Amino acid sequence: MGKFSKEELAAGAKYLVLLKELFVSAMVFFLARISFSTPVSGLIAALFLSGLLLLHKTHSHYILHFCTSKVNQVRNDYLIYFLLGIDFFLSSSQPVFRFINPLIFLYGFPTGSIAYHRKGTVKSVIFPALAFVVTSIALFLLF
Repeated sequence: MGKFSKEELAAGAKYLVLLKELFVSAMVFFLARISFSTPVSGLIAALFLSGLLLLHKTHSHYILHFCTSKVNQVRNDYLIYFLLGIDFFLSSSQPVFRFINPLIFLYGFPTGSIAYHRKGTVKSVIFPALAFVVTSIALFLLF
């Protein structure tokens, strides 16, 4: 989206950040519903959810204020997509997978638009998404 609507992206950045926060909140809600069935999965989910929310809040703060620390923004992109890959794996055997999977997909639209606006290259959109794909595939192959 960011590649084709460059003019509107600057004005709509705060709405894209809001969309990202809504998608993350919905994913956290659905993952929390499945995660507390056993104590071990509850602990893993609590760590996962707190890490995702912390990274996402830091990431949104950088985007919203267009902070100059691009290194932290790129690291957060990779870490968030890595955590989303774990989320994808954890929810794959649960009934809420049909809700979490589209949310992860929809999360990529505002995230990719903002990343493209920030860097201006398609690589800035594709490489963090590869962290999600590699994490998901590796977890499915290992477990």
